[in-house]
Amino acid sequence: WYSSDENYNLFRSFQFTYSFLDYLEAGLNLSITGLPTKKYSFYTYAPNYLSEHLTLSLQGIGLYAVGVLKPFQEEIPDWVYISVGGGPGMSKMNFSQSVSRGYDSTYEVNVQNKFQLSGILFAELGLISEKKMSISLIADYIVFPEKLQIPEISEIGQKKKYFDMSSFTWGISFGFHF
Repeated sequence: WYSSDENYNLFRSFQFTYSFLDYLEAGLNLSITGLPTKKYSFYTYAPNYLSEHLTLSLQGIGLYAVGVLKPFQEEIPDWVYISVGGGPGMSKMNFSQSVSRGYDSTYEVNVQNKFQLSGILFAELGLISEKKMSISLIADYIVFPEKLQIPEISEIGQKKKYFDMSSFTWGISFGFHF
């Protein structure tokens, strides 16, 4: 088997919060909850050339009510901030799984679209300018309590299994504070 992964997202989330206190915020987070598409290929060369391709795609979007805590605000300079937060929400997930053999046929095996409860946890370490713009390192974890059922595909020897759709990401965030 050969695996080809796409391991990046240009846009993961958009968050709008309101500060109730210097160290406490509440608001909404809109996140891309999908995972990068996975492509698997299997090739045999003798006696007859055979190629099989399996593509797994999980796309979705989630809306979360979030709370944000900014600890250590008294101990760190004004131009540095640390925040942690999270909250519950709802996600719409679109899962598709397809198998193709050779060059002439494609079998769409499984398509599932569903709404489900989920949650988000995140942490951020950033720098903020006097003009209220920020850049930060951020990590988040989107949690799905329910696992996705993937059916058996006898053509490629895949047994029925359950897939955890939870995902962890980290990256750079740009912010505007007003």
